[in-house]
Amino acid sequence: MEIIPCFRGFEVVSPLNRRTTEVPIQHASWNQLSEGSVHFHCSTWGNTTNATSSTQGLALRITYKTTAKLRVQMNQESINLPIHALTKGSISGNLGPIDSPAYQSGLSLPSQYSRKVAFQLDSKCFEKCEYQWAYGRVRLKNGHWGVSSPIFLY
Repeated sequence: MEIIPCFRGFEVVSPLNRRTTEVPIQHASWNQLSEGSVHFHCSTWGNTTNATSSTQGLALRITYKTTAKLRVQMNQESINLPIHALTKGSISGNLGPIDSPAYQSGLSLPSQYSRKVAFQLDSKCFEKCEYQWAYGRVRLKNGHWGVSSPIFLY
């Protein structure tokens, strides 16, 4: 098993919504307990906007048998996700009633993410921009999105 952190890191959700001097932040950390077990901890305060999720995540690269299950413990909920079901699409749910924390687990097969992409940016793209950087974003066949680190124009 290989662990690939997909954390957004510390992020202020909205200083305008803060209470007293507290600034809401997201936090995520993990450690590998054994060859087949990972402890992942995160705290997330709401969403930055209605269209921007404040998601924390973790990717695992695994070799599995068709009968394998991914056992996930979130708060007091324990969920067993059959790996073969994840090959058909993501599994998601809430940990309680509406507006409670939610989860989504998906599986990306090599055939879904093995693509080579090339693009070119020139300085004209940034002429009217306040910042001189961009993000690359790709959508996988299974509906998941991948976002790059910032691409700086020098």
